Amino acid sequence: MKNLIYLAITLTILGAGGYYYWSTQKVKKYEQGAQESVQTMLLTAQLGESVIDLYSTVWRNAIYKEGGYFNRESEYYLKDFNEALSAAQANSVKSTDMILKSTMHIDSLVKSLNDPPAKYQALHVKLIDLYGIYNEYVSLAIAPKGSLTSFNDKTNELSSALLKVRKEILVQMPDQKIE
Repeated sequence: MKNLIYLAITLTILGAGGYYYWSTQKVKKYEQGAQESVQTMLLTAQLGESVIDLYSTVWRNAIYKEGGYFNRESEYYLKDFNEALSAAQANSVKSTDMILKSTMHIDSLVKSLNDPPAKYQALHVKLIDLYGIYNEYVSLAIAPKGSLTSFNDKTNELSSALLKVRKEILVQMPDQKIE
């Protein structure tokens, strides 16, 4: 009978220790995945920003006949804004391909974070907010749409929203390792 009691106590201790280890590992895994996904979204958004800036500049120069529009050396020389924007998109293929590949990686990272530990529920909500804003932002680098004014307004709005959610995430992330 004593052996059964000792066995029951031992199994309880081992079970509790195993559960503690499992839950600790789950937290660490979530922290690492969250940090990687946020970091990757922000870095890819920076790449998207450079593409978006190129589109905006070329588009504006073609409409207002400034900059590269009158430069004979420029591939945008005397092109209307549709042709100039198409040329800018063609020049950005490597960047947009990198954005698409990175977005596929981010998609899988975010999906793997769908069961956050209790202490990271609020962080998870912000992470999903960031993910939505990120996708909308980089989609404009992949395929610009609207008028120049609406494009610039939308990209500025999304850029500000990315920065706002980034700050909200920073205060909830462990060790605040995101730059």
